[in-house]
Amino acid sequence: TSGGAFLTIQKALDVTLGTLDLGVYNVTSQVGSGTYTGNVVMASPQVGAGRITISGDTTTPANVEISTVGAAISVSGGGSYLCIQGLYLKATHGNIVDAKSGGVVEMTGLNRFGDAPQGHRIQAVGGVVIASAPEEITGTALGWHYTAECNSYINCRSATWTAISTATQGGFAMAAVGGTVFAYANSSSGTFVGARYLASLNGVVMTNGGGASYFPGDSAGGTTTGGQYA
Repeated sequence: TSGGAFLTIQKALDVTLGTLDLGVYNVTSQVGSGTYTGNVVMASPQVGAGRITISGDTTTPANVEISTVGAAISVSGGGSYLCIQGLYLKATHGNIVDAKSGGVVEMTGLNRFGDAPQGHRIQAVGGVVIASAPEEITGTALGWHYTAECNSYINCRSATWTAISTATQGGFAMAAVGGTVFAYANSSSGTFVGARYLASLNGVVMTNGGGASYFPGDSAGGTTTGGQYA
């Protein structure tokens, strides 16, 4: 209830990791409507295979806004696996979502991604992002919407990408230093500004033969220094 709710999303996650039996149960923290300014950080592995989900409003994610300095969602370390849905995510510095060093972030329902004026929207560096749920994208990001670096993996199969007003970024999908972005059976609508893709330094952007215009954007993609696009 509102009288017994945790004050922060981080507190809910800490209690889940520290006291609940994830060997038997999945745990969902339901986030009420409002604006939250605290970062959500999962930096320790869970015990047990149950799913941990942070859930806002999966019909209207704009009702549950997380606006932070630094990554709004950060998951790092092997055995750290967090599902998110129904959230409107922004970051004034850095990336909006970070999956690092073996951590996994899975989008299990509609999310909205907003401004990242000094970073990427969704970045994996040695981690994994599973982005197979619908996304609303709005505002401006300095970097890319998806970025996979340092042997990381982003799977955006069967996701839909919808620009709200105009979605502006340096580009949409980038893979570098052995990272992979795998995209299949996706669709997009609305106005996207930025390059469609970049594969560099042995990174791979894979669309299963979707062609050069597969990703949304208003300028061509490219490959450099061993990068591959297919």
